[in-house]
Amino acid sequence: TSPRPIVPIPVLAGYDDFLFDAAISRRPVFPEAHYELGGVLHELGRQVEALESYRQALQYRPGYRDAALAIGRLLRFLDREDEAVAVFDKMLDVDPGDVVALSSKAAALMSRARHPEALQAYGELVKRAPDTPYARGLLLHSKMLCCDWAELDALYEDVRQSLEAGREAADPFGFQAIGRTPEELLAKLDALRAIALDPNYALAHAGLGDTCWYKYELSKDVDLTTEARRHCENALRLNPRMARVQVTLA
Repeated sequence: TSPRPIVPIPVLAGYDDFLFDAAISRRPVFPEAHYELGGVLHELGRQVEALESYRQALQYRPGYRDAALAIGRLLRFLDREDEAVAVFDKMLDVDPGDVVALSSKAAALMSRARHPEALQAYGELVKRAPDTPYARGLLLHSKMLCCDWAELDALYEDVRQSLEAGREAADPFGFQAIGRTPEELLAKLDALRAIALDPNYALAHAGLGDTCWYKYELSKDVDLTTEARRHCENALRLNPRMARVQVTLA
């Protein structure tokens, strides 16, 4: 037998697109077909059409959680965070215990620098699902951004002990930037400098930017602000969506 021909990916993607269009033409109110078509369109980079397909799926089946979640995530992808928050709020009206919707809402609020609301969302997330990866670290960061010092030391110790035990309580590099004495900061600064030898490691640059800034707060060494800015700019160049770096840079 002759070998099976290799079909280029764009042709396969177009074929899938055609299949879902055909299914929808036969049964226009088939929500699963609209949902799956949305996924194909998103992969093809046709985000506006994907969004419309997801919305049609939700229209034909109100309460279709997967479609609502896809809409919220796609709105975030399109940098329409405020609209995404509204979608996640509707999901939480239906199910207040939806951890994925709550986590997504908190992240969208943080991206828009709506810090008091993000703090409330992360607090609720930690209450409902304390082992959600990075949740407690993000709660700690939100409290600091809101200058909410209540129980901060206890939360810091909880996150530190969880990281030492190997649990995903926080982004370890972001956590490295939090120090309470000049000696801690100097040690962490040296460690992060070593990590940042990889020029494409956005998290290391972000941690260095934070650490330089906190050390400046203690020492008032103006040279540290230049170093902090350089590392923050590097982090944003590598990952423009790092909201906490935008806050440090501002």
